[in-house]
Amino acid sequence: MSSGDTDEASTVFSQASCHSVPENEISTWSDEVQVQQEKHKVLNDTVQTLTDGQTSPILSTLNTTWDDISSTQQKYYQRKAKETIMAVLSAISPGQEEKLWHAVRKEATIGSAQESSTRRKSFDPSSPIIDSLVKAYEQATSWQTKRQILSIFANDFTRPDLTNLIPSFTKWKIDQAKAACM
Repeated sequence: MSSGDTDEASTVFSQASCHSVPENEISTWSDEVQVQQEKHKVLNDTVQTLTDGQTSPILSTLNTTWDDISSTQQKYYQRKAKETIMAVLSAISPGQEEKLWHAVRKEATIGSAQESSTRRKSFDPSSPIIDSLVKAYEQATSWQTKRQILSIFANDFTRPDLTNLIPSFTKWKIDQAKAACM
């Protein structure tokens, strides 16, 4: 291949690669990165202020699923989340952070607090309907049928409540049933 052929092939390759992603998609991705960087700066500045500089900045954003990262990465994000949450709790209720955190967690889980406070509970745990649904679950022979039965009432109960209702429940089964509810 002559140098002219190489230059021509390089030009064609460059042109092809330039046009492989629409410009509006590149712009959207770029905007999202910039927004995320701005959020990091605001969060880090706020945490630095709340902790009088005692907390190191958050250096990365989790952009993949939790299960796809290493345990070391999970520990990093857990530590940074705990530091940030404790800084906020300390500003709201100095010296009583643990009590406030316990009260918040008892009311609702993070991420679903608004959803759970607005969601209407369909079933009372002591209702005969729940007893019937539990019996139907226990008598079902396929996981598909069991999951469909669980999806009727799984979102009305916490994991511990569900395991009290049906002791053979596993975390995976509960998560599958709750996912089917959505």
